[in-house]
Amino acid sequence: MPISDSTLFGYTFKNAILLEEALTTPSFRMTTPKATDNQRLEFLGDAVLGLLATDWLYENNPSLKEGELTGKRQHMVSTAALCEAVEGGDFISLLKRNKGAGELSPKSKTVADAVEAVIGAAWLDGGLEAAKTIFDN
Repeated sequence: MPISDSTLFGYTFKNAILLEEALTTPSFRMTTPKATDNQRLEFLGDAVLGLLATDWLYENNPSLKEGELTGKRQHMVSTAALCEAVEGGDFISLLKRNKGAGELSPKSKTVADAVEAVIGAAWLDGGLEAAKTIFDN
């Protein structure tokens, strides 16, 4: 289901195709083999998320040492934290999945991967500020 206004997590995509790709899970390709899934955007988004989390932690925790910052960053970018960030919304319903797939757990890696992919798509669409808008929301 396409997002009608191409806005997600407070950011409006100029290129709606990037957002659609970010929301297309690998399982969707089982029924639509020519579809482009979100794995490449997830790869990019993972790196961007790491940068944004590192920057936020560095700025907001001036007394923490490197090891402590690393532990906090690992938690911030974890599957559990990403799933928690979208919990309670309709994010899962936006994901394009295999028509025969069962219900998706709100705590699944598929959900976390899609969040990373959306961050990667925002980076491509509007640069650091776009990705930061999503991160801050």
